[in-house]
Amino acid sequence: MSLLRNVAATVATQGLTAPLGLLTQILLARLLPVAERGHVAIANEVVFLTVSVIQLGWPQATVFRVRNVGTPISVAAAGAVYAGLALAAIAVAAGLSAPSAWTEQLLAGAPRIVLLIALATVPFELLGQLATGVARAADRFDLHNGYPLLSTSLVLGCVSFGLIGLGASAAHAISAQLVGTALAAATILALVLRASGFSPRVPAAELRASLGYGVTGHLQSVLANAHLRIDVLMLAALLQDPSAVAVYTIAATIVNRVRVIPAAIAIAVFPSFAEADASEAARLTARVLRHSTLVVTLSVLALVPAMIWLVPLLFGTAYEASVPLALVTLPGATLLSVQAIVGRYFAARNLQRVNVFCSGLGLALNVIANSLLIPSL
Repeated sequence: MSLLRNVAATVATQGLTAPLGLLTQILLARLLPVAERGHVAIANEVVFLTVSVIQLGWPQATVFRVRNVGTPISVAAAGAVYAGLALAAIAVAAGLSAPSAWTEQLLAGAPRIVLLIALATVPFELLGQLATGVARAADRFDLHNGYPLLSTSLVLGCVSFGLIGLGASAAHAISAQLVGTALAAATILALVLRASGFSPRVPAAELRASLGYGVTGHLQSVLANAHLRIDVLMLAALLQDPSAVAVYTIAATIVNRVRVIPAAIAIAVFPSFAEADASEAARLTARVLRHSTLVVTLSVLALVPAMIWLVPLLFGTAYEASVPLALVTLPGATLLSVQAIVGRYFAARNLQRVNVFCSGLGLALNVIANSLLIPSL
């Protein structure tokens, strides 16, 4: 019952969160010039990929150490906080010291303030993710599910105020996202630590064990996230056209709706995968995969005819070119939904090397294809 409860609650939360996130994207598309919307998309990708790289698999390691090994939750929570603060400091310092020629190429003409605001968002986004890992380890899916709902709501409110009250610009939009993310991260961290407790002294052996487990699985996570998002940054760097980035990002926003439910299910079932023995975990994976694949297939069948008129209606006629891009990428998103479930099974069995190989192969093919095709656009 606990598994079914957690899956149902996580999927329901995504059902509430997804429309709020979509509304934020619509607001950005409607109020910002296309090029400025592209600058916001680039900044968001910088934040996402930076956090993906520096988190070192710590949220998943926290779940594994508590549920599979028996680490006290207060110790795991303290270790996550210490790790988050240290990793965020390293990431911000690295970003500030990056050569200006690199950042200018990456930002496709956006002012440097866009990068600075994005870097300021990184610590809060990281701590929020680490807090949800502690919540899952403690079987507090109410807190885990509450965070994305709170974060998305606050970001929507802040972006609305920033663009309407202060003026439509990329800097205002990204600053508003920073404020919303910071408020949400501070709230979830306080609530999670109140529930888990906080052990000021964390044994070095525990930190090493968490790092050892997390890094192996983390490599797969970095490769998978880079595979999903590297195309936006490559488009920005190779074309130097933020308007093209904006059009492509809208297509990705629509297509990623297909992956919302499988991703939510994968998060919810991982603790159960980690607790079960090998045969039970395999049976559970097969059962979950059948149901999630059915949901994805039905979603795609409903989305294809709807997006043709929904995209111009919601985002504006400037984004009509997003429709064929979305249609081309839908099959890939469908298959990635399968990977979300199966990948959690291999992680729970401490077989991250399988995920690493598959994600690395996908990323390599993605980079090669983008390198050959983007310059010809």
